Amino acid sequence: MAFSFLSFFKATEDFVQKVFIDVVNEEKVIASDIDKALRWIAGNSSVIEADLAKVQEIVTALGLTSDPAVGASVAAASVAAEEFIKFAQAYSSGKSTPETVAVGYQAYTQTKAAVASALAAATVKK
Repeated sequence: MAFSFLSFFKATEDFVQKVFIDVVNEEKVIASDIDKALRWIAGNSSVIEADLAKVQEIVTALGLTSDPAVGASVAAASVAAEEFIKFAQAYSSGKSTPETVAVGYQAYTQTKAAVASALAAATVKK
């Protein structure tokens, strides 16, 4: 992982990906790196919630709430977001382990992908 002045003080997604890969590969990761990655993942829950709300607003504004394909995409994004938010809440309550990095980052990336898919489905239908 390339060093940057900013990453010394603040976790970036690249940093979190590195920690995620190390955890998945069962390599040693220092506790402070795990904590920094978990804080970054949990800290993005509000961004995910805002993105999902924006997609739901767009779907409603375009009158696509009854379209089956769009509805399925929005539902999948909602389920993914709920799982991600559960992770963030568990982390915030102190219930986390190194494996939580893997679970949390996977939930984060799956939710981002689901929200993007829902937005794409709505955009294609308009």
